[in-house]
Amino acid sequence: MTISSAAVSHLPHAAAYAMVGTVAEFSAGAENYMTFSGAGFRDFTRIAASSPEMWRDICLLNGKNILEMIEHYQFSLNRIKKAIKHSDGARLERIFREASDLRKGLG
Repeated sequence: MTISSAAVSHLPHAAAYAMVGTVAEFSAGAENYMTFSGAGFRDFTRIAASSPEMWRDICLLNGKNILEMIEHYQFSLNRIKKAIKHSDGARLERIFREASDLRKGLG
């Protein structure tokens, strides 16, 4: 398996599974945050409904490349985190605009 498949297929699946798991951890107790999920959460996490067995095997087969992409993803999340922490709206907008423009180019 390749770094490109880790980047555009395997990382999104890992991120979706992690997002669902993160929200589930905060859903303990009286409030189930999943019931408040909107279209954005459902769109982002749709692929977390994929076969856990298949994705386990893919992650084990392409682990080195997926780990590398997770490191890059964490770096990107930390850039956003830092901008929020420092109330740097201009930087947030640049980060979001660059990603938005790239995504719009996919068609």
